[in-house]
Amino acid sequence: MKGLAIGLLFTLALTAQQTSRSYSTYVPDLNGRMVAGPAWTETSGPGSYTRTLDRRSVNGDIVPRERIRQQVVSETGSGKISERVEQFYDENGSPIPPRRVRIEERKNPDGTSTVTVTTSQQDINGHSQVVERVTSQIRASGERRSESAIIERPGATGTLEVAEKRTAVDTKSGGTEREQVTTYRKDINGGFYEAARVVTDRSGDGAQRSETVMAYEALNGGQLAPASRTVTRTKVLPDSSEVQESTVYRTWSATRIDSSSGMPVSEQILVERKAASGGNLVETTSVRKPAADYPYTMGKYEKVGEVVCSGYCKPTSGK
Repeated sequence: MKGLAIGLLFTLALTAQQTSRSYSTYVPDLNGRMVAGPAWTETSGPGSYTRTLDRRSVNGDIVPRERIRQQVVSETGSGKISERVEQFYDENGSPIPPRRVRIEERKNPDGTSTVTVTTSQQDINGHSQVVERVTSQIRASGERRSESAIIERPGATGTLEVAEKRTAVDTKSGGTEREQVTTYRKDINGGFYEAARVVTDRSGDGAQRSETVMAYEALNGGQLAPASRTVTRTKVLPDSSEVQESTVYRTWSATRIDSSSGMPVSEQILVERKAASGGNLVETTSVRKPAADYPYTMGKYEKVGEVVCSGYCKPTSGK
């Protein structure tokens, strides 16, 4: 299941053995030449995960951007508690007050699960305050999984108040899957209204897959209306490389391409993943948009970035 876990916002790939992988990114400069961008390293082990991300400062120096470490502090047959420290840095690489996240997972007698994620922010004086708490109830039955979450944040008095609610339902049937995530926010009277909904339909097998993501947003009157649609088709080639093309439709696009549904094409994104020498994996991303001088045709694909993974890397199709 992809993207459904509302409570566990930070997904970890904890493994039985220590594994590590590094990512290097390359982006085009003003002259179209590919130059080094942010780079990061991920290390996973039994009950622990570490991520370090570096970037170039305005002076061209390599400086830290974030350092994240999560580890399991206790685990029993009925649940698990994990803690995460998120250390971020400003544009010059100087540290800013860190955040601490406590994740409590509990198995309930009725077969459901409860996940509570509490985020605390430290100020410049070293004092810590809870800035968000997400409590999720998870229920799974056969091919159906549902999750409801309550998001609390400090209100005007500084105490935690319910600021947002989310529900998610994932249903599988044969070779298809539908996931629906709905977000409810407070109105001026303190009640909750349906502010956004995302419906994702997936189908296909390992060699050819398709995914359609339909996003809805509330208008001024509170009624949901289509906001965007993204259709992605993925193909795995005989050499295990992968080609993924996404077509994005938006209501506000000024183009005239495929606008019969009221949402013309805004852009297309091409992602190609393939093995490279030394056991590395390379992911190349290209984007094309409708031609500026003739909005009925698409322009050429232009390369916008490349990511090279080295170490314990696996093709997407193998996940």
